[in-house]
Amino acid sequence: MRPIDVASRETTEFVQRHLPPGTCRILEVGCGSGEVAARLQRVGHQVIAIDSDTNAIEQARRLGIDARVAQWPDIPGVNERAFDAILFARSLHHISPLASAVARAHDLLKPTGLLLVEDFAYDDMDLPTSEWCYSIAVLLKVCGTLLPEKAFLTAFVESGGDFAFWHQHHDHELHSAPAILGALTHTFPLVAESEIAYLYRYFLPVLPETELGHTVAAHLVDLEKRMGSVGNVQLIGRQFVARKQTPEIAPDSVR
Repeated sequence: MRPIDVASRETTEFVQRHLPPGTCRILEVGCGSGEVAARLQRVGHQVIAIDSDTNAIEQARRLGIDARVAQWPDIPGVNERAFDAILFARSLHHISPLASAVARAHDLLKPTGLLLVEDFAYDDMDLPTSEWCYSIAVLLKVCGTLLPEKAFLTAFVESGGDFAFWHQHHDHELHSAPAILGALTHTFPLVAESEIAYLYRYFLPVLPETELGHTVAAHLVDLEKRMGSVGNVQLIGRQFVARKQTPEIAPDSVR
């Protein structure tokens, strides 16, 4: 088990909570190396995964995924109303124009299909949450658990936990969480939003690829959830669930 397995488990559980019973046809946009797609496929779903990174697609294919090099919203060989669910896991914030990206997903969903989006609201980071993140990182570094790899978290620790560093080193050209929500509500009649743990993901690239690293990552996500539930840290992760149409109003002729 590796630290990244904790993140892929969290995303997979999000998807499975909202899928209807039985086998679903799922499209993952921005699949990376395919860990989430592989998990969904192992529990019986039919998955097509796309990414613009050819190396990532090769890795996904080695996991047995139908992975294709494609740049959303252009996906050759895929028909409209083809999917029960479409997943954007930390990828929609990169895609422009945002309205067209969401509209394309709407076209590819079946009449009662779901658009599932996992993303983050970096502007919601506040000083107490930044201090908490810094303190955990320093503790792991002192214990020898944090690797000296080049990553955002490493640079954040080297800055002394400077709160201004957090905002200066995030790409503000990315679509914000409110912008994503606005695009979804403009296109879909039913949209739900949830706040989730996300900070633990910054630790994953600098944790060892060992059972210890996996254990630390699992405890980090649980700790973040607990701290968020009592209001001690901001949960900057977001999950959006947009339904194309409710089952009750779906026309009998389109199933």
